[in-house]
Amino acid sequence: MTEEQLTSPGQAMGTIAYMSPEQVRGRELDARSDLFSFGVVLYEMLSGVRPFRGDTTGLVFDAILHGTPVSPVRLNPDLPLALEPIVNKLLEKDCELRYQHAAELRADLKRLLRDTTSGARSVAGETAATGAVGAPSSGTAGVPGAASGAVPGARRWRWWWSAAVIPLLGIAWLLRPDLPPPQITGTEQITHDGAQKTFDLLIQPPSSLVTDGSRLYFVEGGIPNGVIRQASTSGGGTAALELPFKIIFLDDVAPDSGSLLVGELPGQEGLPIPLWQLSVPAGQAKRIGDLDGIDATWSPDGGTIYYSRPENASAMAVYAARSDGSNPHKLFNTIGMPFWLRVSPDGKTVRFSILERSNTGTSLWEAHPDGTQLKRLIDGGRLTNACCGNWTPDGKYFLFQAAHDGVTSLWATRESGDLFHRVRHDPVQLTQSLTAASSPVVSRDGRKVFFIQSDRRGELMRYDTKTHSFTPFLEGLSAEGVAFSPDGQRIAYVSYPDGALSASKVDGTDRHQLTFAPMEAGLPSWSPDGTQIAFAGRQPGGHWNIFRVSAQGGVTEQLVTAAKGLEDPSWSPDGNSLVFGELNGDALSHDTDAIYVLDLKTRQVSTIPGSAHLFSPRWSPDGKWLLALTASNDFRLKVYEIATRKWQGLADVASAYPQWSADSQCVTFTNVFEQNLPVYRVCLADRKPQHIVDLRTIGKLAFGRFGPWTGVAPDGSILGLRDISSEEIYALDVKFP
Repeated sequence: MTEEQLTSPGQAMGTIAYMSPEQVRGRELDARSDLFSFGVVLYEMLSGVRPFRGDTTGLVFDAILHGTPVSPVRLNPDLPLALEPIVNKLLEKDCELRYQHAAELRADLKRLLRDTTSGARSVAGETAATGAVGAPSSGTAGVPGAASGAVPGARRWRWWWSAAVIPLLGIAWLLRPDLPPPQITGTEQITHDGAQKTFDLLIQPPSSLVTDGSRLYFVEGGIPNGVIRQASTSGGGTAALELPFKIIFLDDVAPDSGSLLVGELPGQEGLPIPLWQLSVPAGQAKRIGDLDGIDATWSPDGGTIYYSRPENASAMAVYAARSDGSNPHKLFNTIGMPFWLRVSPDGKTVRFSILERSNTGTSLWEAHPDGTQLKRLIDGGRLTNACCGNWTPDGKYFLFQAAHDGVTSLWATRESGDLFHRVRHDPVQLTQSLTAASSPVVSRDGRKVFFIQSDRRGELMRYDTKTHSFTPFLEGLSAEGVAFSPDGQRIAYVSYPDGALSASKVDGTDRHQLTFAPMEAGLPSWSPDGTQIAFAGRQPGGHWNIFRVSAQGGVTEQLVTAAKGLEDPSWSPDGNSLVFGELNGDALSHDTDAIYVLDLKTRQVSTIPGSAHLFSPRWSPDGKWLLALTASNDFRLKVYEIATRKWQGLADVASAYPQWSADSQCVTFTNVFEQNLPVYRVCLADRKPQHIVDLRTIGKLAFGRFGPWTGVAPDGSILGLRDISSEEIYALDVKFP
């Protein structure tokens, strides 16, 4: 809460006086919060004053949290005494002791109406009898209250008015209409270049789409050539900002709109990332103390920076520091990689996204700025991979992205209550499209929602080592993980981007889809007899695990039961065993445990000796060797000689998607960490990598479920999935009730 907010009398006299203690504390709201607000309105109508008052917002909040209002019966003696406990229960600070449901309040109001009505009739009868016996003979005898001992007329009518109106008010409040959802009134395309504007968490933290009111800032291109570009919020062309260094992310715009919070591309030491403040439009950069992290954001008043960084190889935490980088201190640890940090407009809540361990997906979390009240939001249900949210400027709504039925869309939740409407806090879907919508940010006036729309597509390409040329393979099928059967007559592949496993002849005919949504598949591997396919699979929000299915289709069988990520199945030449790896950490630390062998007959699992911190195993066709990659962020090739049970280095080059040659003498792999995406071949005889081709020739590779996929056909030609996706920024015109 800023100083201006704390000293604004106008605001103190506004709707904050009707807030519940839960709203003041920034906690989760429900029907009990609405009942408290109704109690405030009822108290004011009965007594003529508000129960919680003060000259500043802070004093009003303190009164709501700690103050005890004077009984309305004392302020208005005409009210029935039985009304006092009802008002007290409505204004109870502890929501567990307050009215729990509107039905309880309705029952008490009906009981009050019944009792006060019968009491009024009794008083009226006694008054009439008294007037008949002792009234003077003047004409005043028939006037209510004229006789001695009668209830005064004005007071009686006020009493009857209260008895009649209070239940009506309660019924009207209980029957108040639902608050309508946000209404989309128009859509506008802002950019028209189709360039990449989102990034996969497996390769780098995501960059935000941010606005200073008149301009949008975003990053085009991934590591290592990302460029910050700007565009007018009203549309038109884009322009690059001059940068003094290469950046890895853009995370926030300063509250005064004069600078951006960015992360510098780190050197060979890797994470964490140095944090800088970049002035716009001048482009002058200033290091923020010694702060470094993975993601960061400013507080609404610009005085604090919240940022996330690794504690060690397997632990992450969220920190806070002053805006100049001084006084850094840890707030809390997290169960995965925290990113996309945001602070609510009132400064009371820090929300962020988490990349779950074993890459099971993303989730939304929140905590208080002091590190307390850490909890997960949207836990389970129909939405998965929730992340990357922003508040509306008034704090009434929170917008985020989440997947539903395999499509990522924009969603909004109402954060605060409303006195005159019933408020539902369930997520409301804002975008309806088969293409992904992500990275929502709200305009400064709260009338537009900017977001990135992604039409993800790939084109399968083949490099002929004889003609030294690239041509589309299978008519440019959008697929990754292409694996050839042992006889070379059939292929298995995973459709991109939806992740369904299929098998067909090498010419694309006789196709069988083997897995179906919501399961995702990856990394298929053929059995030696060509009848079965092993693959990595997972359900939404779950861990990757090892499955197999008939090449002709049928029921998928989970082969291993484990609460951890299991990937890269590879068959032994005799078909009796599968070797597979484990990815049991987050995507940035690559903290893995070991490589395992599953005996398909006994279902016993054993560990390959010396395989700690190795992953991506491949069994050689002759059965003499196992291939694996080191997991300590360098991805070097190692081979295990089964006869000697010893590991040896094979190539001191970063590697991905290694594949044995048919004679088990050489390995082909791609270095996806070099700009030109070079493909190498290294042989056991001399262990000297030989350069084959640079895949950058075909353009940018599509980022699949396990990174930019590459493969090798039986004739030695190189396969890659070219990214032909299109990403643009759009604006929704939205009316937020």
